[in-house]
Amino acid sequence: GLDRLEHAARSLDADAARLMELEMAPFVGDPEVIKDMRSKLKEWLVQNTIRADPMVRDALGKSLQKRRVNAPAGAKGTK
Repeated sequence: GLDRLEHAARSLDADAARLMELEMAPFVGDPEVIKDMRSKLKEWLVQNTIRADPMVRDALGKSLQKRRVNAPAGAKGTK
């Protein structure tokens, strides 16, 4: 059970590393671009993780629902 899960996690990690290498291949000769790409990727991962959190999604949904209490379904904007 646990060994299979650990093996699957390692396999997925290796696959992800290979895919990242492939995606970064065009930038191999430019360390500044690679540094910038890594920074942007980290930021995207953090933001994506936060947005995917069920508590965050629920809070956003409630906030938006409160703002649009009197708006008809499908209404867009204020004009």
